[in-house]
This record gives sequence, C-alpha cells and structure tokens, in this order.
Amino acid sequence: MHTFRFFNAFLPHNDQIAARFYNLFKLPGEIVDRSPELLKLWRERIRYRHDLEMLDDHMLRDIGLSRETALREAQKPFWRT
Repeated sequence: MHTFRFFNAFLPHNDQIAARFYNLFKLPGEIVDRSPELLKLWRERIRYRHDLEMLDDHMLRDIGLSRETALREAQKPFWRT
C-alpha cells in the first residue's frame, strides 16, 4: 500500500495509471520470487524431453505417441509448453 502513495506523488491522480505503473515495477520482483519454481519446471521439461527422445518405437506405441510427435515435443525449447 505504501508503494501506491509513493507513485501517486509522481503521477496524476488516476488510480488506473498508478496501478499500471506499480505493476510495471512489481513484475521483476515476482519473477525473482518465482525463479526457483521456474527453474525446477524447466529442468523437468529438459529431462522429460530428453527421455522422450530416447524411447524406442515400441515404447512410444505403448504410450500412444508416434515417433514424429515425440521428436517434435523433444525438440521444443525448454521454456515452451
């Protein structure tokens, strides 16, 4: 709440503009706070995609995937879902 008072001193008295300005500075803090979760998710995706790439055709059929689908998934960058 103190942050709004600080930003309101420099902005016109429009709550919507102040909220947007506040959120602009809040976002990097949230990214830093969530970075351990994000790194864990990315590591899991890397491991999952590597394991998927290593499966043979018989194992892929068992889980209902074609070789092409598995390779397409395995080649995605780790930050993409």
